[in-house]
Order: sequence, then structure tokens, then C-alpha cells
Amino acid sequence: MLVSLKQRGDTIVEVMIAIVIISFVLAGGYLISNQSLLDERQAQERAEALELVEAQLESLRSATSSGSLVLSTPQAQPFCMVNGTAETPSAANDECTFSSADTPSPATTIPSYTTQITYSNFNPGGSAPFPYDITVQAVWAQLGGGNENVLLNYRIYGN
Repeated sequence: MLVSLKQRGDTIVEVMIAIVIISFVLAGGYLISNQSLLDERQAQERAEALELVEAQLESLRSATSSGSLVLSTPQAQPFCMVNGTAETPSAANDECTFSSADTPSPATTIPSYTTQITYSNFNPGGSAPFPYDITVQAVWAQLGGGNENVLLNYRIYGN
């Protein structure tokens, strides 16, 4: 049996190098797409939180302008707006924990946004109506660990 030494083909080393290169390209593509998906989800959560904070602020503004809520100084404790009324969170309820649909939901809903409204008299000793500095904050557990928050400041004139 005669074997020709001029036969050409890929050696095992060349095949292994090609597999390593393809593996690096595929791993890089996976990492980039995974990070892109995570960034998109975090942006969506932030947009939902901002929408919730704006809704809380609008509900507060509406309640103070109609006279159904009177801001007083000093503020007793943080609160949130639920169906147009001020609710104080407690360990026994989830009144100030919302889903992305702006409805109170249990803290086990993912993502769940915990909101709180605080205010202070901007011009103590001034004449009425007093301007109040309002701070509305939403906090949630972000995908990938840790907490994220959105904070919105607003000035409103109370009674």
C-alpha cells in the first residue's frame, strides 16, 4: 500500500484554533446581548418608576388644590397617595407599595415600587399660602441586585 505524502488537509491543531476563535466570537456575542437586555430592563423599570412618581405628584397636587388634603408643618411622617387620599405606610400593610400599574400591590410583585412623599415649608414664618418643597421618591429592587430609586422634587403652594 502506497501512501502519498502530498495529501493536503487540516491538522488537528488548525481545527482546534478555529474552534477556539469561534468560541470567543460566540461568547462575546452572548455577553453583549445579555448586557443589552439587562440595560433595556433597567431603563423600563426606571421609566415605570418615573411614571408612578409623576402620578403620585399629580394626585397630591389635585388633592391640595381641591382642599381634600391640607399640608401642615411640621410633617408628621412620610406618606403616599392612594386613590386621591394620603396613606401612611406601616409594617402591617403595603399601601405605599405599587406595581407598575399604579395600583397598590404586595411587595412580592416584581418589580414593586415603594413610594413615599415628604415635604417641608420652604418659607417658614412667611405669609400664606406657604410654598412647600415636595419630594416624591420611588425605590425598587433592580434586576441584578441592589436598589434603585427615582426622586422628584416639586414646589406646591398649600393652604
